[in-house]
Amino acid sequence: MDEATDSTKYVRREIDTLLDEVMPYFPAIALEGAKGVGKTQTALQRAEHVLQLDSPGMSDLLAADPSIVHSRQGSVLIDEWQKYPPVWDIVRRAVDAGAPAGSFLLTGSAYPPHGAGIHSGAGRIDAVRMRPFAMQERSLARTKVRIADIFHGMQSNVEAEEVAVGVTDYAEEICRSGFPGIMELPPRLRTMRLNSYVERLATHEFEELGQRIRDPQSVIRWLSAYAAGSSRTDSYQSILDRATPGEADKPARKTTQGYRRLLEQLMILEPLPAWEPLQAGFPPLIRSPKHHLCDPGLAATLLGATPASLISGDPAQSELFAQLFESFVLLSARVAAETFGAKTWHLRARRGERELDILVEDMEKRILGIEVKVSPEVRDDDVAHLHWLRVQLGPKWAGGMVVHAGSHLYRRADGIWVVPLAALG
Repeated sequence: MDEATDSTKYVRREIDTLLDEVMPYFPAIALEGAKGVGKTQTALQRAEHVLQLDSPGMSDLLAADPSIVHSRQGSVLIDEWQKYPPVWDIVRRAVDAGAPAGSFLLTGSAYPPHGAGIHSGAGRIDAVRMRPFAMQERSLARTKVRIADIFHGMQSNVEAEEVAVGVTDYAEEICRSGFPGIMELPPRLRTMRLNSYVERLATHEFEELGQRIRDPQSVIRWLSAYAAGSSRTDSYQSILDRATPGEADKPARKTTQGYRRLLEQLMILEPLPAWEPLQAGFPPLIRSPKHHLCDPGLAATLLGATPASLISGDPAQSELFAQLFESFVLLSARVAAETFGAKTWHLRARRGERELDILVEDMEKRILGIEVKVSPEVRDDDVAHLHWLRVQLGPKWAGGMVVHAGSHLYRRADGIWVVPLAALG
């Protein structure tokens, strides 16, 4: 997917808020994310010069004259920097030599291969993660509750109201995907492009990272099986079993671990880590991550889901809709969290007696707990684990909410927000 589209059509992204804050202070910023999320277009709004490292001959040119990178006045965008990993160290050395704030923007859709021999860049190049369009970036409804405002004590109390977005809309938005070059296409063409995106991962992107795949379909089957476990903590053995039903001669564990490593390197897989509390008094918690792709639309495509099928009433499809809706909520929470340096986790006790779908943790280790439901009906038992966490955390509790696929927005008497996803930012 070509990310460089007409800049006059640029839609401001949530990450722009963070870039506005950091560029006056940081000399070099790496804007990371899966291919096609819009990194180049966002960076182009701020760059005065562009070096496109996927252009023929550009790597040879930089190898011959590295000063091309740092000899220009103003901000330089180094696009797809991982195509020529030594440019990372060129930038790092320029920062060490006193490059001013806002000098370099590096965009990349893959971490460089292991053993590429580059410095970490710690303390010189600051990384920012960019993701597909979240719900709050799609303008279906006005954002009423902002995660950042809750942490900063700026969230006003809202009047109970109806938000004119429902289950049908959420099913459509999930299947649209959040890739700017895909989401506005007609449904059939959108599906074609998403299928092509997945196929290219196995046939081209793996090879560019140094891994030749003899059977690209085996990667797609494994990725489809992973997608079927979205929002769950399925074992990797169960994922492999789903990918190879009825096959006695399964791929070696090392092979499928390689798939996973490369897909994480390409930022296609973005599992949600398990939270590990610093405080005492918590029951033993699982350490397994919840499985998520970078975009629930990719998962829907891999599993052949459509907006109509997800809300058809078929039990299996209803379960899939719940899984993908939670993944959509997580995408929106992650996009919001990135703007103020927060992280996201999940919590689940080993015996299953306590579980919270999403935790957002800011840099002061304060926690916002989020439960995800398709149904807008929120009862006391739906918020029981939020109340438990509030007691456990004490002053580190920032707040709690239930995010749902209905239309009712209000705040309960116990302080828990009940928020349609379309109203969350």
